[in-house]
Order: sequence, then structure tokens, then C-alpha cells
Amino acid sequence: MIALILFVLAFPAYHKDIKVSEPHIYEHQYRAVKYSMVLDFTSIQDIVPIMENKKTAYIYYVEYGDSLVIRLSDPADNPMLVEWDYRNCTFTPEIYLDGLMKYYKTTDTMHFAIEDSRGVVTNLCEQGDFSAQCDSVRITKKPSNVEYLLYVNDTISNIGSHELFYPDIKYLPYKIVKCGKRTSIWYLEEMIYGKQAIDSLLQLYHRIGYERISEEEWKSLGNFQTKEDKELLKMVEQRLKE
Repeated sequence: MIALILFVLAFPAYHKDIKVSEPHIYEHQYRAVKYSMVLDFTSIQDIVPIMENKKTAYIYYVEYGDSLVIRLSDPADNPMLVEWDYRNCTFTPEIYLDGLMKYYKTTDTMHFAIEDSRGVVTNLCEQGDFSAQCDSVRITKKPSNVEYLLYVNDTISNIGSHELFYPDIKYLPYKIVKCGKRTSIWYLEEMIYGKQAIDSLLQLYHRIGYERISEEEWKSLGNFQTKEDKELLKMVEQRLKE
């Protein structure tokens, strides 16, 4: 049950020492950024008391060549990869189920282009909002209307991911603040350059000897949840939204 809760939560301040591996000029199209966020579960301790109060989650965004962007979740348990192929307009999630030694993978059509705007951007300095740092902008994401405050490094070009608000945000955010009742903050921790380094990172997410499950099996996995599990999960989701 704990793994299921973490899976649902996985879906994106400055660190003084951001690690950067030196790039080769000819490998500039192979790079990755690593973000971290502390997940606070104190509000659900009365529902799931065996769950730790706080957990640090990690996520990578990878540019692999000139048209492929990959998102990687923490590889420790049940790793998840999502690929956006902008050249072929396809979207491919791949999920490894360590407990079953199986994985699920499917490909669907992507219904947006890399050039499509992600939201409405407000430059806080031009707005005269001196309570905010002048390296920050606010973006209201479409169509959810959720607001994010982005702190941007204007020396590093952004990864071509819509989840990093590209193309509206041209430079890489080093802090992403999701505004609302439950504020969450992603911190940039590390940058990785070069095809060899990126390939080594991707290898962390691959499981050997796992069996691919069918669409029917994937859909049937939800049937193994008891009524109590479903009610508990619903309570947890509601509490985390408060």
C-alpha cells in the first residue's frame, strides 16, 4: 500500500553547489538535469502511521539527441521512464514493477508540439514586484491555471521539456515553486553532459529479466486492491490536497 501511495505522488531555493560534469562540444545534445523535492507526509500520519514523515524525491529530465526528451523518477523502487519523441509525435511511459518482476510499456500519440506555449509568463521585475528576486518569473500553466514561481539561471539553456515550461522559459530553472495551499519546491541539484554519462544514467533504470505485461494485465492490476485499500488511498489523496 505504501508503494501505491508513493506511486500516486510521483508524478515536478538554490543549492550552493550544483554538480556539473564538463561537456564535450560535439555532445551538447546529450544532457540531463536532476531535481529534488522533500515530500511531507506529516498530514497523513493518522491515516498511514507507518509511513515516514518526510521523504526526498528525485527526478531527472534528459535531452537525448535533438528530438527525444526523457523523464526519470527515482530509480530505487518501481522506476518510471517517460519519453516524448517530438520528431515522431509519440509519448511512451515505461513502468517497472519490482515486486512482480514485470514492466508495462505503451506508446500513444502526443497531442502537442515542442513549440506550443505552456502558459502565461509574468516578469516580476518588470511588474515592479520588488518583494521577489529579479531572477524570478511567474507562469500560469495552461489549462490547469496552476501558478508556478520560477527562479532562472540565465547562463544555461533550458531542457526542451514542457514540464520545465519550455519554450516559454528559455533558461533552466534552478528553483521551481508550485503555488497554492500545499506549496512544493523543486531544487536543481546536478547537471550531466555527454552521451556516455547519459547512457550510464539510463542503465540505472533498466531491469534485466523482467517480463512485459499486456494491456489487459495492466488494467487488471487495479482489481487486486481491496475496498479498504481504495478508501484509504482516496482519504490520503484528499488530505494531501487540503
